[in-house]
Amino acid sequence: MNRTMQVEGTKNSRPLQIGWRDFLRKTALSLACLLLASAGVCWVAANWQDATRLQKLAGTQALLAVSVLLAAWACLRWRNSDDRNFSLAANLAGLAAIATGTLLALVGQIYQTGADAWQLFLLWAVLLLPWLLTMRTVFLALLFAVLLNVALGLYLSQDGGSMLWRWLTGLTDSYSSLVLAALNLALLLGWELAQRQLDDRWRIGPRALAAASIGWWLLATMAVEIDQGSALVVAVPGLALMAGLYAIYTRLRPDLALVSLSLAGAFMLVAISLLFRIKGEGSLFLVILALLAVAITGIHHLAALVRARRQGAETTPASSHEPASDAHDPWFIVMFRMVAGSLIAVLIIVLLAQVLDLSDVPIWQLGLGLSALGMLFYHLRNSVVMREMSVIVTLSGVIMFAGDVCMSELSMRVAVFALLAFGIAVYLAVPNVVLRFFTSFIVLGGLSIVTWPGESWGRLLDTFGAGRDLYLFDAYLRVWLFAVFAVLALVAADGRGHERRWAPLAWALVILAQCAAWLAPAPTLLGGVPLLSSLGLVWLACAVLPVLALAALLWSRPGLPPALRLGAPLALAVASVGWAGAPGISLALLWLLFGHALRRRGLLVFGVLALLAYLGRFYYLLDSALLHKSLLLGLTGGWLLLSWLLLRHRLAPVDAAPVAARAPARLVAPAGLLAGLFIVLIVVNASIYQREGILAHGKRVVLQLAPVDPRSLLQGDYMALDFDVAQTVSRQLSATQARQGGDAQRPRRHGYLRLRARADGVYELAQVLDRWPAQGDPGSELAQNEVLLEYRFTGGRVRIVTNAWFFPEGEGHRYAQARYGEFRVGERGIGLLTGMLDDQLQAL
Repeated sequence: MNRTMQVEGTKNSRPLQIGWRDFLRKTALSLACLLLASAGVCWVAANWQDATRLQKLAGTQALLAVSVLLAAWACLRWRNSDDRNFSLAANLAGLAAIATGTLLALVGQIYQTGADAWQLFLLWAVLLLPWLLTMRTVFLALLFAVLLNVALGLYLSQDGGSMLWRWLTGLTDSYSSLVLAALNLALLLGWELAQRQLDDRWRIGPRALAAASIGWWLLATMAVEIDQGSALVVAVPGLALMAGLYAIYTRLRPDLALVSLSLAGAFMLVAISLLFRIKGEGSLFLVILALLAVAITGIHHLAALVRARRQGAETTPASSHEPASDAHDPWFIVMFRMVAGSLIAVLIIVLLAQVLDLSDVPIWQLGLGLSALGMLFYHLRNSVVMREMSVIVTLSGVIMFAGDVCMSELSMRVAVFALLAFGIAVYLAVPNVVLRFFTSFIVLGGLSIVTWPGESWGRLLDTFGAGRDLYLFDAYLRVWLFAVFAVLALVAADGRGHERRWAPLAWALVILAQCAAWLAPAPTLLGGVPLLSSLGLVWLACAVLPVLALAALLWSRPGLPPALRLGAPLALAVASVGWAGAPGISLALLWLLFGHALRRRGLLVFGVLALLAYLGRFYYLLDSALLHKSLLLGLTGGWLLLSWLLLRHRLAPVDAAPVAARAPARLVAPAGLLAGLFIVLIVVNASIYQREGILAHGKRVVLQLAPVDPRSLLQGDYMALDFDVAQTVSRQLSATQARQGGDAQRPRRHGYLRLRARADGVYELAQVLDRWPAQGDPGSELAQNEVLLEYRFTGGRVRIVTNAWFFPEGEGHRYAQARYGEFRVGERGIGLLTGMLDDQLQAL
């Protein structure tokens, strides 16, 4: 039974059987640590100018040390072996891991080091190893894997600013993506070997790493095709990889979610290889048929595997010819259907656009006809193939109809009526989970667009122009409406026999609500929102949604102590004040609450992912200052930590018993935590000592800034830099390569510049050296007005010390007039940027 639950990922697995007391305790502690970590990141990014270097560095290291010492104490104080990933020690170790990266970023910010970003992430990952090896938590392992991916990706690209864009557009060497795929395969192997030690009950790690590896392989295949190469060179090994994953996770370590992922990867590899070979309407039609055949075969095979696993059959799934049904399909089959169906539906629309002259035929009429045809064949034919084809054809019609209505010049009432009538008809006519989800999502999203005030729904993003309050109100109103109807649909889907009818609508509303929250601005309490206005009321209504939901859910459960029923909603209400105006946090908690109450693992996972994604989004929103965000997140995290303490002591959870004696093996985790802290502090303070020496004894050098496009001069809270000397060296290296032609060697990764001071104190280039001159070499002696400065060649450009100047939040206007950079250069040519100067060489 346990094996079946692990493989299928049903909603009845052990992790969802915990009571409300334990769930709230775990959620409060984990959320508190997450918010405290986010507060620290925002505080460092704000670059608070009222705090000295010593205060920032000492304070951050002190907080890091406190977190690690408390984690070590918790390891000795409580038994956490049955719940290691949610224990106090695990959460504090995770907080310390984030604080370590924050400390490294703070050192780079204070000393303007300009080190390549990949070095920071790699060092961060290495410093986490002692904690990962001794604590062995899922969070630390995932963070380690993410850091390695980022570090390797930045290293291979050598240009972190545009790396992601080049990968997504395919404008990159496929070698980078293949190396990253190999890295994730190695991490996947390591995770599987350490599965029991990590206690990854939901198998989060293997699925995430396998998805990352497959994703990188797909990007490599696209890159080869875009570069006019043969995708078969990458696609064929990719198919072999998918076959290997399929074999491993059907026989050696059964996991049908990963089997589905491998089949989806094979489908996408075939799709990419075929799509780039389309030459006209005929070949497009054949590609659609081929992809349809591959998708139906994969879906039917997965359904047979699920049936065999549920029945405990020993026969191979291929011998079963029972028609596949989507009535009770697990989530991974539904996801497979969604990926394959949406791709083929879009290709059908492209085929119709090529075959027909859409300028003569209203698109909504064509979409209506396609939908009607699909619904008709769905009910006339009972075969698996015809039903899958009918669903895809109907989906194509839904996209065409809703898209044309949203973009047409119809009045709002007519458009709303047409969308609602059409959506309800399709939803009721075809009881297919995937089609119902897409229909709900497309139609409700269309309704949000056509009812948006003003000339264009795109004004949702224009939150700083005229009528800002009006558009803020409409944005928050949609968040609230989507969330409320999502809750109603989730409750309706929980009824016996109603899941298939209401679950697709519920999921569409959940995702739309979270998307609306993502787009909505996020002014905090310190942002000056009038609470008694219509905007303020709907603003608060979004914040109290999880509070009301928690109160209703707790009071509907018999047997819970009154202290929990009253105290938990009250604690959440106080915390909601901190994230009021950040609707993404409120909604993510709402999904977590209902995911636990309804025992829906997918909703729990979505809530966690939505929370993490929104906190990243919240960091970049400009509606509130970073210091304000840091203060509110920190206070809220502290309050939740206090609430966790009250829940733990007043409600006396059963797993909190102190331990009188501890076996020697139990000292491994505290020892690893303390050893890791010692290593972090040694590495960081050694770096600080070296840089302080350069600042105290280094030679002052002034370099002229090169012209920078004013549209990209100021980016957030740092200024992009380039120096005239660096551009001169870049031109010399390019000219040398051009003269040598095919025999040209790649420029050295680093070298030294001999700089000579002019009469005004500004230094200019005198010579480029490949290495530090040895004693006795010609020109090894420097004149009084000369200095050697190290440079690096990265991303096809010469970089001197740094390519950015970090400044306190809101001070960008001051540094927009910078014309020179001031450095301190040490004895071995290592420089630090210490300030920016104006055209009169005066410090800014």
